[in-house]
Amino acid sequence: MAARTQKLTRSPSFSLGWIAVSVPVTIALVNWWQWFLQHGHQLLWWTLWVGLQAAQFVFLIVPIRDLTCIRRLTRAGVLWTAASEVLVLGFVFIVGVGHNQHFERTHPRLQAGIGLAVFFLLLLSVWKVSRNWVAERLRSIVAAPGGGFLLRHDGNPEVAAEVSSLPGAQPIEGSQEWRIPADPEAAAALLRFAKKHGFDFVPARPSRTPRTAS
Repeated sequence: MAARTQKLTRSPSFSLGWIAVSVPVTIALVNWWQWFLQHGHQLLWWTLWVGLQAAQFVFLIVPIRDLTCIRRLTRAGVLWTAASEVLVLGFVFIVGVGHNQHFERTHPRLQAGIGLAVFFLLLLSVWKVSRNWVAERLRSIVAAPGGGFLLRHDGNPEVAAEVSSLPGAQPIEGSQEWRIPADPEAAAALLRFAKKHGFDFVPARPSRTPRTAS
């Protein structure tokens, strides 16, 4: 878990800022298509458009981190995100190049059919992306194999210092996890600690048996 949380992430405020910038830029590029076309700068327009879609792809695959969890795309979600960006390029290409070559006049049904097919595939890919987000809790407490609790935190120094003072707390080697015994004193202290620092009790059992530090 520690290795995962150290990867590049983005904050919710950065996400909102990106949306506030990228949406107007996208609208502006679409509106300026005719200007680029009339001045013979189609290649520049496509370069800007491809660059925008590439930046959007990178933005989407970077996990979102807040105070309690990291939300990220699954591997399938990343693939669907890539597919959606390609489909956006394909749809704009069909509409833009088709209009430029007067394709809607010579082959209107073919252009409409291909455009609709790509559009529906795009809607499918966007829906798939929305269904492939997972949350990884940064601060959680789970039942430990053999009894007691496993406390997982995000490496905050204040939290780490207070965890070590919990009754019977033992660090887990190679991670930011602590094992807490299930005796009444430790459980009561753990409950107060969880309320103070916003930890969630998760009813999931860890997949491995931890080794306490000697």
